[in-house]
Amino acid sequence: MRLEKFRVTNYRSVKDSGWIGVGDQTALVGRNESGKSNLLLALRSLKPPERLERLCVSSDFPADRSRLDYSEELDVVQTVWSFTAAEREHLATLFPRARHVTRVEIGRGFEPLRWVRFADIPAAEAPLAQAKDLFTRLGTATGDEAVEEQTVDAGVRRALQDLESAIGRTSPDPSAWAEGVRHALADLRPPMDAHAPGLAEGARDALAEISELADQVANDTDAEHAAKDWVLQQLPTFLYLDDYAEIQGHQDLAAFLERRRENRPADGDVYFEKLLSVAGLDPSAVETLLHADHEARRQIANRAGAVVTRKLRELWNERALKIRFNLDGSHFNTLVSDPNSLYDVEVNLNERSRGFRWFFSFYVTFAADAKSGSTENMILLLDEPGLYLHALGQRDLLNHFKSDFPNQILYSTHSPFLVPPDDLSAVRTVTISEEEGTTVSDRPTGDEKTLFPILHSLGMEVSRGLFGEGWHLAVSELTDYWFLRAISDFVRSRSGRCLPRDLHITPAGGCARLPYMVALLSGQAPRALVLLTDEPGVLRSSSASEVAKLLPERNLVRVADALDEPLGEGAGGADVEDLIDPQLYDRFVRYCWRSELKERKLEPDASVPRVVERYARALAALDIEFNRARPARLFLRGMGKNPTSVLPKSTRERFERLFERIHERVRELGG
Repeated sequence: MRLEKFRVTNYRSVKDSGWIGVGDQTALVGRNESGKSNLLLALRSLKPPERLERLCVSSDFPADRSRLDYSEELDVVQTVWSFTAAEREHLATLFPRARHVTRVEIGRGFEPLRWVRFADIPAAEAPLAQAKDLFTRLGTATGDEAVEEQTVDAGVRRALQDLESAIGRTSPDPSAWAEGVRHALADLRPPMDAHAPGLAEGARDALAEISELADQVANDTDAEHAAKDWVLQQLPTFLYLDDYAEIQGHQDLAAFLERRRENRPADGDVYFEKLLSVAGLDPSAVETLLHADHEARRQIANRAGAVVTRKLRELWNERALKIRFNLDGSHFNTLVSDPNSLYDVEVNLNERSRGFRWFFSFYVTFAADAKSGSTENMILLLDEPGLYLHALGQRDLLNHFKSDFPNQILYSTHSPFLVPPDDLSAVRTVTISEEEGTTVSDRPTGDEKTLFPILHSLGMEVSRGLFGEGWHLAVSELTDYWFLRAISDFVRSRSGRCLPRDLHITPAGGCARLPYMVALLSGQAPRALVLLTDEPGVLRSSSASEVAKLLPERNLVRVADALDEPLGEGAGGADVEDLIDPQLYDRFVRYCWRSELKERKLEPDASVPRVVERYARALAALDIEFNRARPARLFLRGMGKNPTSVLPKSTRERFERLFERIHERVRELGG
């Protein structure tokens, strides 16, 4: 099952978070003390690695609410999940009424109980029409012509009449209808077997199908319970990780065992036990290491080091680290080396950088907590990951989440280096107020401190594009960047024609700023291209001769060249949005402004050639402001969940045509 969205209510600082959409990776971005951790902890409570526990009313119920407001019926977390095709097929065999169900809702309150609801499931009812059709088939098959040289016995006819009456009887309780039909079928079988041994095959098939219908209705409640139990068995485990830098590279085993016997663990003992667990060493049996001979100690330590090394390499493909444990008297030392380096020098874990210790502890913690089950059926909840990593290490961690983990990952952060600039649809902003508590939005809302990581992430991406190596493509709008990057990445995954890998796309922030961006690019990076959308006006602040001095014609790429045919007289070029299927863009607009439109009728003028201007005018006629970022964000969300639904073949072909045009310009410039 895949988590689609969740909602937290009545939990600590969260009165009602609102529904929070979830993708492969979802970033909860907000200032300190905004409630990001509370969201993750509430979600974890739905299925933690250990047993389901009762939540503490005194500490988990919102402190600013009266205890009289508390009720066992209050929800804490609600979730919506989608099924895979195989799961839908299995669900239909368990619970026939749910054969068309694609989503399921699961939640819990303060009690250690979970509820399950199937979304869009038809109400339980007696299948009267289907049963009547089957009875008609049965009646036809029991006529004289269907019986071999005999007439149907009067007892059989009376039993058939009783069955017909039972099938046609309406009841508010479907199970009562099913019991009546099953009783009538039981009365029918003896006289039919005795007096109609030559009954046609069609009649017996119809009887069997009527019986199956009645059994399905009679067993519906039991089937629903079985289906819900099965759903809870498929529910992924939520693995919450918040602190990973406590594993010590130098451990006194004698002192550790004494603290364990006296049940007074030190702060780092729990993480040392995780390390032992990953190494395959039982903490209760570690004492034998103190008394084993030298050779036995060496073999045990080498085997444990090999186990941890293999596990870390499975989880982290970046560096082929080697872990070795050394037993020196009562001391247990964790030594780390890089066998691919020129000198294979072992260094105690305590002497490695704080960032490396974070990486090591993160993977050990993940491996230990995931040891009891399949890591693929886990959702990772990471609270402020990578705080001790260098900025580039945080960006590497972000890429690592995408490439090396099959799990869905939700993480909280206030670091701009953990905000994905190429996938802002994965960002959720978390804010807190005295009136509403913690709330979450998929739009960039909040104060300056909340939005700071997002804005700086975008700024760093622009800077990297401006001054990094490779080719540079200046575009007018940030939405142009979103469309081009998302579609190029998808086409690349399908081995299609995509943008050059070393091409940096730089949004200028509007047509008026594009000439200045052109000047900056021409000075900093001669290998620069400009994507023109509005030929007469995009460079209106510079004369044609001045533009030619900055970037000649061969450095210009026109969106209009990728169209199937020109937009028409007066279009003056084309926007990136004009490459999208018009009917699809119409759906985007109507969905994005559905609350503003309500009963109002949106009437875009088809004579306006450019789609952005067309809908800007149509919305303006209703006193509604148009923002091209809203349909673009909806498009990005669709690309993340179901790309083919928002990228039909015609749209993809137009974008590939544009990508090919960019490749042509690169070749002309000697790239």
